Amino acid sequence: MPIILGLLFGGRSGAHNVSVGAAQDIYKALQTSKYSKKYHVIPFYIQRDGRFAPKKIATSYLDNKNHGWSFDQSELPKESLVFTDELTTIDVCLSTILCGVGSGDGSIQGFIETLQIPLVGSSVLGASIGADKITMKRVFAQMNIPQVKYISIDKSKLFSSSKSLDNFCDEVEKSFRYPYFVKPSRLGSSLGISMANNRQELKDGFQLASSYDHRIIVEQGIKARELSCAVLGNIAPQISILAEKVYENSFNSYDTKYKANQGQFKLVQDLPDSITQDIKKLANLAFKAIACLDACRIDFFLLEDNQTVMINEVNTVFGFKESSMFSFLWKSVGIEFPDLIDKLITLALERKNL
Repeated sequence: MPIILGLLFGGRSGAHNVSVGAAQDIYKALQTSKYSKKYHVIPFYIQRDGRFAPKKIATSYLDNKNHGWSFDQSELPKESLVFTDELTTIDVCLSTILCGVGSGDGSIQGFIETLQIPLVGSSVLGASIGADKITMKRVFAQMNIPQVKYISIDKSKLFSSSKSLDNFCDEVEKSFRYPYFVKPSRLGSSLGISMANNRQELKDGFQLASSYDHRIIVEQGIKARELSCAVLGNIAPQISILAEKVYENSFNSYDTKYKANQGQFKLVQDLPDSITQDIKKLANLAFKAIACLDACRIDFFLLEDNQTVMINEVNTVFGFKESSMFSFLWKSVGIEFPDLIDKLITLALERKNL
């Protein structure tokens, strides 16, 4: 009997299309590889409004050849949908491609765990910490993991009066120097992020970030290489080799990362072994600190002036497309995309039996 895999994708996040594209890659990889008979995939598509679509529509999304970028949401049914009983029949669920508030922030993880279905990826705790930059940074600080300077604020305080925005800009400028990166706390894929080189850009950044989330974070801009590694496992997690993605632009927006198909992955082979080992030790510490399970991608900064290593973030949702950094890192050591999917599912099933 094949293993019945529930594949959840879509969601309310601004990274909805990225999730759809990843689901298409996963579905194709399992259908066209040696795993075609091992797994029977049942798709569960979550619409932009958070409702589950009928199975017919979910299946049609996986067969779409536009890779997630040109779906007409107006064609989806408007009525409320009763969720199918099929979810209670699946053996394991993969939801690591769901991102953002109401999806990859622990919400869907809690839902699946309530049904007592094994789930690939982090549980409620790990997913919720990993989805919130402010909370994640507080955990890093508690564990003495080096990171860039930052300051945070709630939208309600930021715009509470005619002077509050300027007052907070004053506070930021006193805390650390330009440039800054202004970000929504609970959104990935570089959505809603902007770089500020002066006060007007800082104000504009607050307006943009607050349109995505009421929790906003400002980080010190630094001159550094951004390096990534992937983690795979639970009891004794395996840390991958390091890689970086090289862009022409100094700031990598959502459009640069996903729509324009810019940048090139490159293995990092020019570092002293001591720095590589420091990064791997910090990766292992961070993985455990925020209660990750099965897999994640972790991004680091290597400062240009003194070669200091600082953590950027842990990605419990890691854009799991075949062309993603996570997939690239494991392919570089001989693990092909279909095999990587199988390994993740196996990890989740093994945890069920512990």
